[in-house]
Amino acid sequence: MRTTSALASALCSIIVAGCSDSDRAALGVTEPADPDEPAPEECEALQVSFAITDRFQQPVGIFLPGEPITFELHVTNTSNEARSVTSPDSCPPVRFEVLDAFDQVVWSSADGLFCAQVVTTFTFDPADMETFRATWDQRRRNGTLAPVGQYTARAVDRTACGTTLSGSGSFLLR
Repeated sequence: MRTTSALASALCSIIVAGCSDSDRAALGVTEPADPDEPAPEECEALQVSFAITDRFQQPVGIFLPGEPITFELHVTNTSNEARSVTSPDSCPPVRFEVLDAFDQVVWSSADGLFCAQVVTTFTFDPADMETFRATWDQRRRNGTLAPVGQYTARAVDRTACGTTLSGSGSFLLR
């Protein structure tokens, strides 16, 4: 009986991990860290930069319809010691989102991902830079192409660092 309960609990966790943000909120599942809380000491030495690039990896602010858009968050450990941060599941520690002019999320790099509910540790070696990236094909969550207009892309920190691993930028589709 104990094995069945553990199995049922594990399956429930995996199902919740595949839910959309609104479904997770309705089920009472929250993000790993409170952005208003101070970041743990491990996070203080991490510097970030956010970039929006075209298919040639050049920083660009204007894109043609259907052109792939890549979002990058570069994380550099500026200390002389390794720094480790934890994430509540096996998904990447950073989620990228695209918001329209009404601040509605039209796409997320986490859409459709299923993640095991197991705490994952990410280690940044001294003076090392890691890049997290996702590419958007300009399709909204409903599968249609995003209309022309101004958009904001943001990287959302999913770790215990709160907002340390975050960044944002704007771009135009025309």
